[in-house]
Amino acid sequence: MRNQKRKSLNWLLFLFGGLFIGRLLHQRRERKGTFPQIKSVQKGLAELYGELDAAFFVGKLQQRYELLYAERPRFGDRKLQTHVDELIIPVLALYQRLMEKTGDSERSLKEVHDLMLQVVIGKSRVIVPLLGKFSDPFSMLTRAVKFINRTAFPTPGWEIEYIQEDQTAIAFNIHDCFFMNVLSAYGVPELTKVFCQFDDDVAELFPAGILWVRESTIAQGAKLCDFRYERNISANDG
Repeated sequence: MRNQKRKSLNWLLFLFGGLFIGRLLHQRRERKGTFPQIKSVQKGLAELYGELDAAFFVGKLQQRYELLYAERPRFGDRKLQTHVDELIIPVLALYQRLMEKTGDSERSLKEVHDLMLQVVIGKSRVIVPLLGKFSDPFSMLTRAVKFINRTAFPTPGWEIEYIQEDQTAIAFNIHDCFFMNVLSAYGVPELTKVFCQFDDDVAELFPAGILWVRESTIAQGAKLCDFRYERNISANDG
């Protein structure tokens, strides 16, 4: 029993260690002033528009990123600033450049999602499947969700209300969203949908013992975003 607990603790530390290392890598890129994962984005753009167009596009993308980064809003809360610096500004720069190229909001939103998805899933594909190494993936996810909500999504930016937390599910509602508020101030509230989609994308990597359920988001016009992770009992059948 003691060995099992020690094994679970080691895996948990490994899980969050991966998250920490990923964040450090992001910070190193930001200090260099380069659009995060620009090579990956350029590769995706080349598939959409060809090598030549992609090369010119990323040059202008880098310029737009530098301008937005220099004029970005400053927040006293370090965690909120991290969201601005590492997530909002890069995605906003990409969306603005795609809008200039396509003039089509829906198309640009889809392309932003598809281009940035490779970055998001690239990191998550390494970390999320580690949940499957636990004897009880759902319990580990519950701990991880509470830890991430507490450390990465502070009260000044998000109003989180837990509505269930037991052996069958962990569920919470978000009544105020920092991403929506900041992007609305930039005049592009529709871009918030991209960040919501990443929740769905990452959930597809969950082991079979975990179900992800969502019915509404603020970005879709609802009053709240509902997050619900359920223990999938049927996964153990047979």
